[in-house]
Amino acid sequence: MSVVRSARGGTRLVVRHLGLAARRRLVRIPMDRITDEFAFSLSVGGWHPFVQALRDHDRRPDLPPGETLFGKFFLAPEVNAARTLNDVLDLSTQPLGLGLLPPFWLGTYPWGGLSAGYIGRTGPAFGWAHDQAEGVDTADLWGHGRTLWYRPDNRHTIGNEHRLTIELYHSMRRQYSPLRARGFPRVTVLERPDGEQRALIVDGHHRLAVLAHLGVRTVTVEIEATVTMDRAEGWDHVRAGRCSVAEAQRFFDAFFTLDGSERLARVMGGRRVNDAG
Repeated sequence: MSVVRSARGGTRLVVRHLGLAARRRLVRIPMDRITDEFAFSLSVGGWHPFVQALRDHDRRPDLPPGETLFGKFFLAPEVNAARTLNDVLDLSTQPLGLGLLPPFWLGTYPWGGLSAGYIGRTGPAFGWAHDQAEGVDTADLWGHGRTLWYRPDNRHTIGNEHRLTIELYHSMRRQYSPLRARGFPRVTVLERPDGEQRALIVDGHHRLAVLAHLGVRTVTVEIEATVTMDRAEGWDHVRAGRCSVAEAQRFFDAFFTLDGSERLARVMGGRRVNDAG
């Protein structure tokens, strides 16, 4: 019976993906266009924490998570002082000045949320500073021990995310099938007026990091939504008067300007990415 259910589920997934491909929502894109929700890029010259965890593992598989560069980054006082999205994006040796703009909690953006269901309305805000201000608890918003940015110096979460990344790495080196993984990674595309794009990861952070580390340069993803910069006047927080069009576009532009290496350089005292390990 379970085999029959599995076969039926696989068939439904194939049919769904064929429909997505027909609607041009299942596309192959360059890895260097992909970044996460905090502008840590999977490009060759960028820096992403999960990719760093894999580099650390290849060099010293016996090293405890807290002693890796992955762990040291999240344990750094500068990282743990960040309260809002503005702070995380501006955590660099040369800040973009986003800290001077209206604050956005982690998980929220001028255009709304990250995933398709939240585009045009406020996303699920989280973080220790948010919880202190709002009197709620979002520590397990993405699952117990899975909300890495909630309080970055939580060694349990660091260890958990490190373990999951390494386990997936070994699994995907043997075999990787999007169908077995219940679908392709999902992204929300940000597009500038000149057509330049960035794909923000909605689901599949670890898989994409593993593929990037393995040298994959193009990857098939499912596009959840597309947000265009030239429609900023209609974005949720602009319409609500929370920020101006110009301020909203500065946030948007940060995902094209930043790649994560500037945050690592700040935490590592100005050392370059290639020297940091």
